[in-house]
Order: sequence, then structure tokens, then C-alpha cells
Amino acid sequence: MSVRPKAKGIQISSVSATTVQLSTTTAADFAGDQFVLWWNGDTQASSTIQGLAVFLNPPYSGPTGSNVKTIVAPADLTGDLSHFDTLDFEGTVAFASTGAQAFIVPANINNIFLGPGAWVQGKLRFTQSGAGNIRRTYGPGVLDVSRFNYMYRQCRNPTVHTDDGYQAISTIPLAASTTGTASVADKFVFDGLIVTDSDYYNAAALTNTTVNNVKLIGWNGNNDGFQFGVTASASNVFVRTGDDSLKMWGSYITVTNATVWQNWNGGVVNLGWADNSPGDDCLIDGVEVVKTDWHTPVTPSWTTTVLNGSNNAIVASLMVPGTNFGTLLPSVYRNIYVEDPPQVFFSLKILPPDCSLKGLETCPIQDPSLPGNLNLNLENIFTPASIVQNSIGFQNVNGSNLIGSMNLSFTNVMLTLPNGTVTPLTSANAAFTGNTGTNGNNIDIAYASVPRATSPPQVSSGTVINGASFAVGAPIGPGSIASIFGSGFGSSAAGVRVLVGGIVAPLFAVTPQQINFQVPWQLFGQTQAAVTVTSGDLTSAPITVPVANLAPGIFLLTSSGQGAALVANTASIAAPAAAFPSSRPAQRGEFLSIYCTGLGPVTHQPATGAPAGGNPVSLPAGNTTASIGGLPATVSFSGLAPGYPGLYRVNVQVLSNAPIGSAVPLTISVGGKISN
Repeated sequence: MSVRPKAKGIQISSVSATTVQLSTTTAADFAGDQFVLWWNGDTQASSTIQGLAVFLNPPYSGPTGSNVKTIVAPADLTGDLSHFDTLDFEGTVAFASTGAQAFIVPANINNIFLGPGAWVQGKLRFTQSGAGNIRRTYGPGVLDVSRFNYMYRQCRNPTVHTDDGYQAISTIPLAASTTGTASVADKFVFDGLIVTDSDYYNAAALTNTTVNNVKLIGWNGNNDGFQFGVTASASNVFVRTGDDSLKMWGSYITVTNATVWQNWNGGVVNLGWADNSPGDDCLIDGVEVVKTDWHTPVTPSWTTTVLNGSNNAIVASLMVPGTNFGTLLPSVYRNIYVEDPPQVFFSLKILPPDCSLKGLETCPIQDPSLPGNLNLNLENIFTPASIVQNSIGFQNVNGSNLIGSMNLSFTNVMLTLPNGTVTPLTSANAAFTGNTGTNGNNIDIAYASVPRATSPPQVSSGTVINGASFAVGAPIGPGSIASIFGSGFGSSAAGVRVLVGGIVAPLFAVTPQQINFQVPWQLFGQTQAAVTVTSGDLTSAPITVPVANLAPGIFLLTSSGQGAALVANTASIAAPAAAFPSSRPAQRGEFLSIYCTGLGPVTHQPATGAPAGGNPVSLPAGNTTASIGGLPATVSFSGLAPGYPGLYRVNVQVLSNAPIGSAVPLTISVGGKISN
């Protein structure tokens, strides 16, 4: 017997004929964990049992109050639920008495609790409120999806086999507003539950969704795990499914501490099946692969016209011409541990679409001349060598390779060879020892080994500040430029990650004691966020920083407070002559361009990390005003500076009665919030 994942360091203390004894200690902030008690014997000795999954849950308190409806039988769901906002499932409840129906969750139900003994048979399909409500499904109970017909899993006909075709958890598309007020999609939280025996995907695309301590258990060949959309996060999850486990099909996705046992086929991490996976600024930090049960491909091929197991790999791409994955901000997948030799670790390909596999009656036209682009960073990978060749590149179609570019970074990819020795994957040994083959042009793979950090980065409270004003204690604003001061950060951005509110922050500069970064736009509406810094394989203790929608700050050029203001349409800094190259005082009547950050939400908001566009420009939602020497100054423009992420520019005119001097105070204000 042993315990998997081995990376979790759980040791068995004793084994007898009937008892196995082991122990583990949970952390103070424990939020759920999973491991498998693994049988190391042969098939005959172990019968059909390979392992026993153990799920450790934190306490989940049941809901109370007059707004809670307790559900112990199907009939409890047939009455008027409009007076409640919480459903508490206890015991065995089969939707429609058969368990073969999706329960349509009304828009007023914001909380669903599955009690410790709850065994709910059916699927959950949520009606959206349109008000951006937080909808929470939590508790240690089970959602049993075994009563649906696997043969009808692709059916979504309005009248035939509709419920068979739904995912185990899904949402009804948001209806268009009829009031003139924009509808806002709800945000979903799933915490603690077990979803078992789904006939199809376990969840629809999870967008603006938080998942924690959710366990997926499935067996059939099209029983996918988590499909992540934009701004989704998952932590402490267990996936034992028959197909793709972690589908990274959006941007700004964060996955931490995932334990995966891959069954019939598919990718442990799947990048996409078409050309619609943007793959920007995602982070995987901790995936323990307990086992992969697939045994194909036997012979990988660059010329086959069928799937040939190209979807089976620890990290797999089934993307097609026209793909742009990670072209804005390449994603980072790090700290991946694989127990047994995988058939394939990398299958990173641009392929023609496989329409028959998708069950499409009409295959969409795919222009093979479109370039497919894939950018990805992999760090701290620990795996036995693959059984057959890994594939990176472009499939050959009718005698010609598909085109595009691949920019891959492999840092600290460590291979355990059959003789037990461990060696880093390098450019020199990639083909033979790493069993990696490439095909096509414009494939750039950078191999690196970074020494393991000996102590984590240090970040103290009050050291995450506005990157323009450097005002200690002031909040940072979504989309703005900020700075972290501390120690142990490293001398470059390689291997360094900053998480703000669980979202990877784009980095501008890294020194051993300072990091400049962009605060993710996704934090609008929040008042605080946890910040961590990872350097190498160690992470700082989290600190909480204040966040405000409006946090204006003017960039400073000197410690004495010289503001970053140019005489408009010139390269001259508005400062005393000779203070800077080409600097000169501004004249009354001239215009100044003031460079700042934190002016709040804008029209045509760019993605986090993306430079602002110039046509159309991105303008602040709040009114911007300015003051020179305590007197109001006319603002002629306020908005994001085209070509830069997080940088705002405000143009103001120096009035005819403006004060004269070598250090005239200058401030800007937006929505009543005043800058430095």
C-alpha cells in the first residue's frame, strides 16, 4: 500500500491484514483535500480495486432562518419557492422521483446546501437572475447523475432527451433585458459537493465561477471534468473522469491543488478543441496526476487523418488553424507531478478539425492557410519519461504542414528514467531522453533549469501600493499599475508570479526587492484582495490589500515629487530647465499631458495585460478634473494612453492666471477621489 499523490507526503505508519493506519495534518486555513490509498499489488491480488479515495472536508454549517426551505422528498420542490432564497437538501431526494430530470433552479434561490447525508439524484440547471447575484451551492453531499442515458448525451432537442444532454451543472443562457437595464450574469460558487456518474460533462463552461473542494467521479468515455471559461478559479479539487479533466478554455483561469485520475481518454489539461480558446494569463499551480489509464496513441503520427489518440496526454491541444492561444499573456502551468509513466506527456498540436468525433452533421469550413499560434510556459514538472513520443508542432494535411508559431518555455522539467535516475529536460536530450518530436516551422522551445529557492519571498502589510503615487496605505485600483516592495523576488520575471485576488497579475518589472504589475481589471467592486508572490517554487504568505474602483495617482519622476507631465505634443518634461534632458517650465495657455493610473472603469475596457486601443479610445466613466496651484484647470482629454496597459493620460490647459514657480502643485480628481 502507498498514498497518492506522493507529492503530498502522506505516509502509512502500519499495515496489517485488515487495517491500514496513516495520518496527515491539515493547515490552519484548510479548505479541503483529497488523496488515494493505493494498492501496489498485481491485478489478480487486488481484484478490481486500484485505490480508495479519501476526501477531507472542512466543516460546512447548514443554513438557518425563515428563508430556508428544507428538501427531504421530491414533493418539497413542487410548491411555491418564491418566498425562499435557500434550499437545504437532506437525505435521498430524486428529482421527479426518478432522478432522471434536471431541476430548474429558480432565480431567487441563491443558496443550495447539500447536507452530510444528502444524496440528490438528478442535474442542476440554474435560471439566471440578470442582476449579477452570487449563487452558492455547497456542502459535503452528493449530486448523483447516474439516472441519465449516456447514449443521448449529445441531445439538446427542446422536446426529446433534453435533460440527458445537459451537463450535470448548467445555466440557462441569460435572456435579453426587457427593461433597458443591462442584464448581468450571475456569479457561481461551488464548494464541497461530490458529483458522481454523470452521463456527459460535469459542468457547463464555468465563467466568473469559484470552485473549491469539489469532487468529480465518473467512468464513461465522454464524462469530462471541469470546463473553465473566463475568470474562473478552482482549488482543492479531485477529478476522476473518463475524458478531459481540466479544460482551460478561457482566460484568467486559476487552478491550484488539483488531484486527477484520468480514466478512458483525453487530456489531464486540455487547451482546446477548436480555435476559440484564448488561453491568456491562466495559472495552474499544483496538479497531482495519480494515474492515467489510456494506452493510446501507440504510434503518434503527423500525417494521419483520424484522431489517433492525439487527445491523450497530460497536456493536450486539439486546436485548429486560426487558434491564438496565449498570444496576449502566455499562461503558466507549474508544479505538475505525475506518478506513473504516461503514454504521452505533451501532445501540443495544431490539427484539422475532427467533425465526426464531435458528432457534427455539417462540418464547418476551416481555412488550413490560417496560422495557429500557441504560447505556453511550463515550470516545475516532475514526471516519468513518456512511453511513446511526445508531439509538438503542426499536422501534415494532404502533403503540407499546417502553419503558425509555437513559443514554449520548459523550466525545471524533470524526467524520471526507467532506471530511476532523474534528469532535467534540455535541448540536448529532448529528442532521445525526452522522447519529443516536432513537426513544422516556427517552433521555439526554450529549456531552462532554475535553482530551487531556499526561502520564500517576503511581503509585509502595507508594501503593496499605487505604482504612481507610492502612497502607503492607499488602495490600489483595478486596471491600475501597482508596486510590491519586499525581498526574495528574483532578478527577472522568470519564475515569478503575483496573484491578486486569485488572479495572475501581468508583470512589468521584477527586481529582488520590487515588482511592478497591473492590478487585474476583474477586481472592480471589491474592497480588498489577497496578494501573494511566488518566486521559483516558493510562495510568500498572503497579505490583504485595500482595493477601490477609483484610486488615482500621478506618476512621480523624483523622490521630491516631480510629476510625470509633458508639455503637450513635445518631449519636454514640465520642470525647471536642466532638471531633465529637454525639460522646461510650462507656459500659461499651454497644454500638459499628465501620466497617471487608477482612474477607474473605462469604456472599451481592454483585457488585463492588454494595451489600450487608440480607435476607439478608452474613456473613464467618472468625471475627471484637475487643479494647478490650487486653481481649476480645463481638462481637454482623459483616458487610457493608447498602446500601454494600465496607463492613463490627462490633458489639461494651464490657465492664464495659473501661479508661477519651480514647484507648482498639480492634482487630478476622478469621482471625487483626489490624486497625490
